[in-house]
Amino acid sequence: MGKFFPTATVLALLLAGVTAVPGAQASADDGAVWSVPFEAPTAKTLRVAERALAAAEHEENHDEELEAEPAATTPEIETEEFQVAGVSWEPDAEVTVSRVALRVRDQGTWTDWFELGVVDPELPGARIASEPVIAVSGDAVQAVVATTSGEAPEDLRVDLVRSAPDPKAAALSKASAAGIASNGNDPVDGGNDGGGNNDKGTNANEPLRPNIVTRAEWGADEKITKDSSRSSSLKAMYVHHTAGSNSYTAEQAPGIVRSIHKFHVQSNKWPDIGYHFLVDQFGTVYEGRRGSIDELIVGAQAGGYNTNTIGVSGLGNFHGTGVLASVAMENAIVQVLAWQADKWGLDPSGTVRLPTGGSTGSGTRWKPGELTDPLPVIRGHRATNYTACPGDDLDARLEVIREAVITAVSRPSAPAAVPLLPAQAPVRLPGTVTLKWKAVPGAVKYQVLSRQAGHGATMPSKWKVVRTTTTLRYVATLRLGEHHEYRVRAVDAAGMKSPSTTLGSVTRPVVSGKLIERSARAWKITKSSKLYRGRAFRTTTAGAQLVLKKAKKVREIWIVAASGPGHGRIQVQIGATKVRTISLAKSTYQAQRRIRVVLPAVKNGNVKITARDAGKRVDISGIALVRK
Repeated sequence: MGKFFPTATVLALLLAGVTAVPGAQASADDGAVWSVPFEAPTAKTLRVAERALAAAEHEENHDEELEAEPAATTPEIETEEFQVAGVSWEPDAEVTVSRVALRVRDQGTWTDWFELGVVDPELPGARIASEPVIAVSGDAVQAVVATTSGEAPEDLRVDLVRSAPDPKAAALSKASAAGIASNGNDPVDGGNDGGGNNDKGTNANEPLRPNIVTRAEWGADEKITKDSSRSSSLKAMYVHHTAGSNSYTAEQAPGIVRSIHKFHVQSNKWPDIGYHFLVDQFGTVYEGRRGSIDELIVGAQAGGYNTNTIGVSGLGNFHGTGVLASVAMENAIVQVLAWQADKWGLDPSGTVRLPTGGSTGSGTRWKPGELTDPLPVIRGHRATNYTACPGDDLDARLEVIREAVITAVSRPSAPAAVPLLPAQAPVRLPGTVTLKWKAVPGAVKYQVLSRQAGHGATMPSKWKVVRTTTTLRYVATLRLGEHHEYRVRAVDAAGMKSPSTTLGSVTRPVVSGKLIERSARAWKITKSSKLYRGRAFRTTTAGAQLVLKKAKKVREIWIVAASGPGHGRIQVQIGATKVRTISLAKSTYQAQRRIRVVLPAVKNGNVKITARDAGKRVDISGIALVRK
């Protein structure tokens, strides 16, 4: 049995500022993680525990097989301000925790009792823990734990977390919430733009991906975080709530996310925050467990079923309060689920039987090794574990959310591109290029997306919608010295967007003397209507160089040069790599010859064109770089 401390000892520990997490400081200015122990029930606290368990009980998440005998309680404990409270303990094969109930005093008022789900991450050294309860400004807590035997697990404690304010994260969250509020599309009602999939910028390969506040943006402490293992496929998606306050502001939400991260990592000894994504009541989506945006990461969202599943948690309590999740929150949950289902090829209308893991601490409804019943792939936490999560109110909305996700992933097919001609790509001398694609059944319009960068700039990750059209072509304007990439996607009458199709990558040459450095004595400007853009750099001096500085991620170098009788050789080099020597001598004159030089690997560095022959003419009109 675990150790217990009398009430006087608990209060003495608190007044002395003792913390249960090494290195944590419970100061008023900084974030902190600290804990208080439970005590064995007395006759008085046993009555309190029974009332608390009865008040928190949910008729659908208990059955006769899961006994619940009060094993440990705390008094009403006043403490320093916190944003997250939860219960944790050491794994104990002899003891099964069946119920956890907790309440907090938040902004001067005691909340109702929350019944909290239990999650075992099934990792060596990790603690088993309840789901967190969030508070705007908590300053007191009380908790009750029941087990199947009435015995308490080892090192049972209440963990409390406060995160230091982060003005940048708060401003970002508020701005994100404002942006989502101003967007009129509603995924629950059949659209799929929501807050993140708008026409200002998008991930062209993942059109359903919402805007996401990254870990760096909400202020995750990566020094305390460890990498997690990967799943092989996505088979189910869990919807959670955190329980606790619904009255936080957009500015306070990132601090709550930071506090949950600390609770999971520093209190519970988990490698990272348990949820893959979190959503606040303003519709802001937060990146949860590290790597979840790009990969299938194993989380800690449903003990016994953490592998091949993901968890999305709404910040707030939607059980027994009559407070529904906001429309913005529901929409954001739909966006995340639709994006993930589409990305990993999961049918959101389907059902699945999952094997139950070896966890004995998470209140699984099936025994380890057993398959669950066929359950919807989009389900609440309570579907497989004994918990009220995600609360009656949010759980009742799951069918609506599920249907919205099904609608969102039922998209038109991607358009087929008409290949560009050799004169159009990858290097184009004129200032426009015509992009074409084939019609898609059911499409009412098409969106052309683009991104571009100069020779020395990094290609942006986001794509911009540059044209919405009902035709099957787009005439793109190309800027000199830039690499342009284009994609197209179809849009149906319901506003659903198809995956995007690559139309082509096109580069125009750098011709400016401000970008191409030259020796003024060795190179002169010559003009002729026959030359590309009417001019060229000319030299007859061996060793004369033209230099295009700081090129990035180059896979091909194209040179626009004149060839003919009396013309010499040039050497092409990038960085320290001498790639090729080319003769410009021809029996007939060609003013705008395009010369392609394929690099042995993608390279960065200065591009150098060196004249090799004294007295032989070299005319260079431009240098084009084809990017990775």
